[in-house]
Amino acid sequence: MIEKAYYIFWLAIPIILLIVVLGYDDPLYINIHDTYIVFHATQLAILVSLLFGGIGLVYWGIKKSRKRL
Repeated sequence: MIEKAYYIFWLAIPIILLIVVLGYDDPLYINIHDTYIVFHATQLAILVSLLFGGIGLVYWGIKKSRKRL
């Protein structure tokens, strides 16, 4: 098993943001009944980056606190 799995989440953040900056600019359309929700690629990249950053931070905190026990 990977010793420091939170690195995977933290390394994915710049990769995701780099993909969006370098040219992937398609919007995502979500249809719920009669409502369309449209997300721009930049918004999704920021949302996923924040999510991955939070997951990595929580995982790092758990690993750090268990070493002290």
